[in-house]
Amino acid sequence: MTLTEPSVIPPEEATLRRKLDRLQAELRQYKELAARQAERLHILQAANEGAYRDQYDAAAGPHLCPASPFGQAAPTPTFEDRDEAMAWLDAQIRTEVDPTRRAAWRLLRDATKGQA
Repeated sequence: MTLTEPSVIPPEEATLRRKLDRLQAELRQYKELAARQAERLHILQAANEGAYRDQYDAAAGPHLCPASPFGQAAPTPTFEDRDEAMAWLDAQIRTEVDPTRRAAWRLLRDATKGQA
């Protein structure tokens, strides 16, 4: 090819390049959306913790940790099968210190044992 000849891209390659450009743009959009959602979650979590902290301050309630008195939000566990869920419930019962909560975990375990 010389400098005077126009550069011709094969149609297959041009199609792939357009698809690549479109997917890269879509990926950028999703990354921006994820960043905005993470920031929004952080703001809402801080506001929620602040509201609870204010309520406890008004009631002179307990403070476990001044920076995060109610812990961090944890995702709800998901289980692949029933045995894994029952093992998780048994672990909750074994490790729970509060007798009321331990009883609640037992009730939940017993209520779900008969379900298929």
